[in-house]
Amino acid sequence: RLLVELAEDNGTTTAQRILGSVESRLDVEEKLFVFGFLEYDDDRFSGFKFEIEGAFGAGYKVVDDSNMRLLVQAGPGYRLGKLSLLGTAQDEFVVRGSADFEYQFSDSSSLNSTSIVTWDSSRTTLENTIALTSDLFGGLSSRLSFNVRYSSDPPALTRKTDTLSKVSLVYGF
Repeated sequence: RLLVELAEDNGTTTAQRILGSVESRLDVEEKLFVFGFLEYDDDRFSGFKFEIEGAFGAGYKVVDDSNMRLLVQAGPGYRLGKLSLLGTAQDEFVVRGSADFEYQFSDSSSLNSTSIVTWDSSRTTLENTIALTSDLFGGLSSRLSFNVRYSSDPPALTRKTDTLSKVSLVYGF
């Protein structure tokens, strides 16, 4: 996954984020799987210069049929970040859990919701993205989405809660 977010309001930059992540899943049984996850997040407005997080664990396919899917997963991990203001490193062992829901309305449109919880000794972060995606042509789709991110103890001069509404073009391959 590669995500680039840039937003301006009256000439003032209000969002600037580059995120890259990779996740691998291996089925153990019909509904049970194991996963590995690695992410790099460079968000100018998070209070961090960057954060790197990795985790592994187990997951379960609660629902997995032709038009609806719900996957839950959790496991231990590690997060390393560098604070923007002080330039100091911050690293923690974490517990990461997530739930992915997808409902396929038709052959060309779907509703997705992804919720992520990361907990460590200094803070808890919650993130939810809900998106409506419609195929345009080939691998190109249009997407309307709303994202909420919350941190229980954010770095100085940053907000606990951040929201972002987007209209996007998505290319799947």
